[in-house]
Amino acid sequence: MTQWVIAMESIGLLWICCMLASSLMMDFIGHTGADAKDLRGVPCHYDITSEGLKATCSHRYLTAVPTNLTHDITVLDLTQNQLTKLDNTSFTSLPHLRYLYLQSNNMSTIESGAFQALPELCSISLTNNNFTSLPTNIFSRNQNLQIVDLSANRFVSFPGNALNSVPSLTRLSLEKNLLSSLNFTGWRSRNMTSLVLSSNNFSSLHEDDFLSLKEARIDLISFAKNNLTSLENGLFQNLDGVREMSLTDNQISKLSFHLFLGMSSLETLHMASNLISAIEPLAPLPNQTNVIPNLTYLDLQSNRIPSIPPRAFWGLGNLIQLDIHQSRIDTLQNDSFKGLESLEILDLTGNHLSYVTKDMLLFSSRLQSVVLSSNWFTELSPKQFGDIASLTSLNLARCRITDLRPQSGGWNLRNLKVLDISYNRLVRIDKNSFYGMANLTTLDISNNRLLTTIENGAFASIGRLQSLSLSHLSYLGQLHSPFTNLIELTILDMSYTSVALSYELFTGLSNLRRLSMRGSGLSASSFWDSHTEDLPVLSALSTLERLYIKGNKLDLLKPGAFQGLQNLQKLEMDNSDITSLNDDIFMNLTTLQSLSINENHIAELTSRHLADLSSLVGVSIKSNEIKGLASDVFANNPHLSYLYISHNHLTTVKEGTVLPRRTLDVSNNPFSCNCEFTWFLNWINKAEVSIIHPDQTNCSSVSLAPFKNQPILAFDPTEVCGPKVWVYIITIFVIVTCIMICVVAYQRRWLINYKLFHLKILLLGRRDDHDGRERLDYEYDINLAFDDDDEQWVRGILKPGLEERLTDFDRIVCGDDDLPLGMYYIEAITEVFEQSYKSILIVSNRAVDNHSFISKLRLAVDQMNEVELEKVILIFKEDIPDGRLPYLVRLFLSKNKPYFRWSEDKYGQKIMWEKLVRELGYNKKMNDILPI
Repeated sequence: MTQWVIAMESIGLLWICCMLASSLMMDFIGHTGADAKDLRGVPCHYDITSEGLKATCSHRYLTAVPTNLTHDITVLDLTQNQLTKLDNTSFTSLPHLRYLYLQSNNMSTIESGAFQALPELCSISLTNNNFTSLPTNIFSRNQNLQIVDLSANRFVSFPGNALNSVPSLTRLSLEKNLLSSLNFTGWRSRNMTSLVLSSNNFSSLHEDDFLSLKEARIDLISFAKNNLTSLENGLFQNLDGVREMSLTDNQISKLSFHLFLGMSSLETLHMASNLISAIEPLAPLPNQTNVIPNLTYLDLQSNRIPSIPPRAFWGLGNLIQLDIHQSRIDTLQNDSFKGLESLEILDLTGNHLSYVTKDMLLFSSRLQSVVLSSNWFTELSPKQFGDIASLTSLNLARCRITDLRPQSGGWNLRNLKVLDISYNRLVRIDKNSFYGMANLTTLDISNNRLLTTIENGAFASIGRLQSLSLSHLSYLGQLHSPFTNLIELTILDMSYTSVALSYELFTGLSNLRRLSMRGSGLSASSFWDSHTEDLPVLSALSTLERLYIKGNKLDLLKPGAFQGLQNLQKLEMDNSDITSLNDDIFMNLTTLQSLSINENHIAELTSRHLADLSSLVGVSIKSNEIKGLASDVFANNPHLSYLYISHNHLTTVKEGTVLPRRTLDVSNNPFSCNCEFTWFLNWINKAEVSIIHPDQTNCSSVSLAPFKNQPILAFDPTEVCGPKVWVYIITIFVIVTCIMICVVAYQRRWLINYKLFHLKILLLGRRDDHDGRERLDYEYDINLAFDDDDEQWVRGILKPGLEERLTDFDRIVCGDDDLPLGMYYIEAITEVFEQSYKSILIVSNRAVDNHSFISKLRLAVDQMNEVELEKVILIFKEDIPDGRLPYLVRLFLSKNKPYFRWSEDKYGQKIMWEKLVRELGYNKKMNDILPI
């Protein structure tokens, strides 16, 4: 028992009054929203990154480098500030700096020693400033510097004097400057991986410009997006160490490979988006092989080349990929590509070709892929592509092909694996259409919207086919056995093609893994064979793993529609006009891992629907009409990790609902953020789950006032649902007032208690609920039990006080000395407890550690339980910490049994004596017993 407990009993009514007064101020206290982020004056932010300690000082309107940065930083970000210059002392306190970002300031001046204190600097960005030049040898002390980015400045000449002292430089960008001429004199970097000079003002270049780079090894040099028009032959012969060059997006009108003679290391050349209208072939001159570029990739897309001349690419015998798409080509010669013995990929997409012959494509025994999509072909026959033995991929999509015309001997494309003839104008596929393509594995016939006929056995000659796309075709009617012999087919796409399903249609597809029939006009009855009503059309596809049937009319789909799909792992039924699901619709789909039923009108999802889906990992029920989830809806899905249930009508999540372990999307639901919602917020905070679209997961307008239309993650239930809410809403004035009242009340607590006791007697009167036995019926009036150390206080204060106030109580047993003689000790104690009208036990710090005293207390409580009368009173002689109170004392107090506390205060003593005398006047009947 502590003094605070008794004090609070005295001032309880006063405190409640204070709290009620403070609650009147609730409407004046709200949540203030954060203004737009303004970092002006905000200290730099530090982070540990893979590059070391990073200081982010961007967007802070700084006019100078901060001087209070820790000297351990390795990365410094000063972007988007208002720096105008760097002086020699700007970085003197940062000896370990390795990465320096200074882009998007307003700098135009740097002192020559600005970076001398940075010996470990390896990367610097000065992008988007106003530099026109840099001091000579500014990087002389930065011998580890590898990357310099000077893009988007105002340099009119190459800053070689600033860079010639940095032999370690590997990447340099001067993109988007005002350079119109080059001067690499004195530049000593010999191992460049990238030199970017794009988007400048170069209109011409000269052979001598690159003389200083003759022995330099440069992986990439770029002159893209300049104004280059006509370039002289042999211009780049000094760049024999360059591996990749970009001249994209200039105004070059003629491609002459003499321009690149001497570039023996050149492997990749980009000349896209120029004005090239002619190609000047290299003349086959003797002893010239060693100076011809060793190109493996040539990009000529988006030019204006009407015709490819004979031997246009002679000398490029190592070229592997040639890209000339969208270059307005309408004519090819039989020997246009002669000399390209190593070519593997030829891309002529988006030109104006209407006819090719196989002679044009027999130039390389290594040719594997030909892309001729978006040209003007009208037919496809072996005269064009037959007998190309090396060909593995042929793309003729988006042409104008109306007919496939195989000859009697077939195509003789024995190695062709991929054929794309989508987006054409085919009207018929017969059984000989693909004869001679025995090794074809992927066939795309989609988006031939005039195609209405596919013969039975149309694909029988391509028995190794693995992927077949028949999507976006016209109505195919009742197909019987078009897929004969396709025992290796794993992917079949018939999306957006209206087809009448039957069990026979899928017979023989013994290895099918993925079936797509999105938007194919299917209904609930489509999944049952029209000839045998109880035969599901999909039941033959026992190997099927993924089924996509979104965009159909699947309402009232009967149980058993998915019978036989014992290996199904993913099922997609989005946007299918489903209003309700049969309880057994997913029966026996024990391997299903992903279920998607988005964009329907489903109002209820129960555990019965998902009962058999023991392997379910992810469920997506977005954009439905679900108003609530039962707490056990996912009880049978122990592996559930992903749940997407956004755009529904959920107002709450019931306590105990099984939720996913990794990802949860409940955005755009009208959640009511009230105290019942607390458990869900606690679950989110404790679970290691990713919340998708938290900014769109908001409390609705019917939520508690402070949280209306706010993100639910901002909802703090403790502010309104727990006792702490009062602490946050009370005003300073009321707090101070209540504290003052409490202090005064505590100081006068005994007087207040004394007055309240008499007021209670006046208003309620005295209770007289006793047992009917008179005091004189007992042998003793009072039994006083205490520890030996408390005997002086009992005999000096307590007993005299009782004798003074209760003069007729003259039979008082005081301690062990007054026990009756002739009995054993325990028997004597028991006898006194039984024959005493009242028993008073004195509780003190020494008494609670005394086993003899605790035994007496147990005997007293036993006797009290036996007679069912409150004959026992506890008097606490002193404060005892709560942690030291014995269990039996705690039990006694918890049952509201009589107890008093001795106080040193005179009013406290006075009220105790009056309450004690009143309690000694009768024995109250007990309604319950103490379970000891």
